[in-house]
Amino acid sequence: MNLNAPQRLLLRQDRELHESKSPKQVILARLLKVFLGSVAIVGVMSVLLYLAGGTAYILFIPFGVGIILGNSATNLGNLMRRAASWSVVEEITNWPKVYEMLDDKDETQNK
Repeated sequence: MNLNAPQRLLLRQDRELHESKSPKQVILARLLKVFLGSVAIVGVMSVLLYLAGGTAYILFIPFGVGIILGNSATNLGNLMRRAASWSVVEEITNWPKVYEMLDDKDETQNK
């Protein structure tokens, strides 16, 4: 089966959660990273607004930051859903098949 890049990324993330001692802690760390990134973006926006010279900049900077923060909120929602559904994913996933698919792709990329 040929996997595209987003499918491989999702399987690698699931494999990482499967191999970790505490999947909930891994997901919590990812949530914290996304949240702190959002806080940093808002901080950068405030500095840019302070330094902005014209009214066009004052209008477009918050617009761009809003788009970025919207993506962060979507990412947070996805991580929360993953945390809530992880026990079901753990039970129904065929892990030997996941390892087989990822090992084939990892070997071909390393050559």
